[in-house]
Parts: sequence; C-alpha cells; structure tokens
Amino acid sequence: MQQVTCRSLAYVATQTRFALSSGETNQKVGGPFDNTHFFWHLVKFLEDPDFEEEVQDLLHWWNRYVNCQLRYRH
Repeated sequence: MQQVTCRSLAYVATQTRFALSSGETNQKVGGPFDNTHFFWHLVKFLEDPDFEEEVQDLLHWWNRYVNCQLRYRH
C-alpha cells in the first residue's frame, strides 16, 4: 500500500470490526450485522463534502504513518 484512501480506511475498519466481534464467519450480508452496509456507510461518511477537512486531516495522518513504516522497513 502506497497511499491510504477513504475506501481503504473503510475496508480496514470493516475487517477490524469483524475481528473484534464474536462472529465465526465474515459474511458480506446476513446474520446480525451487515458488513456491506457498514462498509458503504463509512465510505459515504468519509466522502461527504461536509467532513472534507476532517477527512483530509485523517488521511494525511495515516499517509504519514504508512510512509514512515515503508521507509523503515527497507
């Protein structure tokens, strides 16, 4: 990964939510929690123009973190 995007943040959040849940399988839909709805709800929030400044700050922070990790890995 070279750059963090709104959708990559939503994907990681969705996978983290599943990992911390008591669910035994990661279903896209069905069951008590709808992962697909959760993912797209996060994407809608992160791409909302009303939150553009906050999201840009968040993406900037994560991109600095990722770039720092890549630099020290080599």
